Amino acid sequence: MSATAVTALTEVEERHSREAIEAEIVRFEERAQQLQNGAITAEQFRPFRLKHGTYGQRQPGFQMLRVKIAAGVLKPAQLRVLADIADEYSTGRGHLTTRENVQFHFVKLENVGSAMRLLADAGLTTREACGNTVRNVTACPVAGICPGEAFDVTPYALGVSRYLLRHPDFHDLPRKFKIAFSGCENDGDCAVAGIHDVGLIARPDGFSAGRRTASHDRSYSASFHRNGESQEQAAGAIEVRPTRKGHRRVPPPGGGETQGLASACGNFYDAFSHPAIAGDHRADAFVFSDRGNPERSRI
Repeated sequence: MSATAVTALTEVEERHSREAIEAEIVRFEERAQQLQNGAITAEQFRPFRLKHGTYGQRQPGFQMLRVKIAAGVLKPAQLRVLADIADEYSTGRGHLTTRENVQFHFVKLENVGSAMRLLADAGLTTREACGNTVRNVTACPVAGICPGEAFDVTPYALGVSRYLLRHPDFHDLPRKFKIAFSGCENDGDCAVAGIHDVGLIARPDGFSAGRRTASHDRSYSASFHRNGESQEQAAGAIEVRPTRKGHRRVPPPGGGETQGLASACGNFYDAFSHPAIAGDHRADAFVFSDRGNPERSRI
């Protein structure tokens, strides 16, 4: 493993350390206390709470918490924690969203930090579930068991999610930014990647363990950060090339900011099981959808 790869892996793990997460929760509690004491206004608190997955409600003093479920994957123990939060801090029920989040309403602001700690203990988070951030990375709900999929996209969705979560460059974007992975070209019945800012659709001829995926997603998010006040402006800033069936294959990333990032991030994917598929693994295993518009280069 190269020194650059070690640095990238270390930086990712440091962002998700228990110490970093606890400090994050403490900061939220301090800001919430400032709001309640009148030291800051609700408008000043708003972007901060949104970055931490907390929506205000019309009812004063209550919040809605949105929990990101990366790729829609939950363990039994995590489901129990979600049930505990519903019973202890919400109304006894949660709501599933179309983008694989779980939402809890009527959570008192003073209880948000405690709920965040329960989530953190279970490996879950509300971080960047709202606001102008990279939102939850979604995947096909039957990934891994769908008979029509090219391969299981779950490991790659999880890897991209973990890499971008808490990344200092991507929690204050011009607008929200959404990424989805589909396991087959029947995208309309899969993860509907074609309507996302970055939609990745698996190809049957292989994939190179995700090494370009994180690099491209970071490159597109960075361009969106620099150029976009809307999704259309972001899409127009990216060079894409047409391929078959109206899709557009991603070219190699350009610019100094992404040089070497693919190899640096590649080792991170070793934390997840790679799809077992026959033949050579190819770096162009995913194609990016143009959202059905042949007149514009859209991701």
